[in-house]
Amino acid sequence: MDNQIEVSLLDYIKLLMKYKLLIILVSAGFVVSSVALALMMTPIFSSTVLIVPVSSNSNSGRLSGLASQFGDIAALSGISLSNGKSTKTDTALAILKSRQFTYQIINELNLLPKLYLDDWDSKTNQWNYKSKEDIPTLWKASVKFSSAVSVVPDKKTGLITLTVTWDDPKLSTKIANHMIMRVNDKIRLAAISESKANLDYLHKNV
Repeated sequence: MDNQIEVSLLDYIKLLMKYKLLIILVSAGFVVSSVALALMMTPIFSSTVLIVPVSSNSNSGRLSGLASQFGDIAALSGISLSNGKSTKTDTALAILKSRQFTYQIINELNLLPKLYLDDWDSKTNQWNYKSKEDIPTLWKASVKFSSAVSVVPDKKTGLITLTVTWDDPKLSTKIANHMIMRVNDKIRLAAISESKANLDYLHKNV
């Protein structure tokens, strides 16, 4: 039995020695192919921002004052003076997922050429299309842009995780920060407008 094993191992070693050049070449081919594929692939980067949808201190104070001064009347009138986290989360989500907001981000950061990089001539700053009708529309660009943006809310904490995935790390960070800035602007302006409208209404009915 031992002799049979020794013969089998010896034959195996001889076989390996006989085809060692072929084995080395095949292995080297796999290594070279893997390296070439890795070099050809475009690296992808992600920028993640955690959104805490709360109002500014000044606006919170204004709403708190309204709530204490006109709370009972507001309740009878069907006006909500609360500024809860859930409401802010819903508002932020609605803004982030709206088509108009996506259009705004694409326009303000001039992302259309970056979304269709292969069709854009950076030297002449012109499209490579023969007809203007072939130029990507904002609607088409928004669909492509949305695939690079992930918005995940946490119902328990009210926090929102925004992730932008791009082949340029600086641009992905710029987009994420710009989106946060614009969301904050819209929420702040909406809160100020709402509190002013509620205050005017209550003063007229007190």
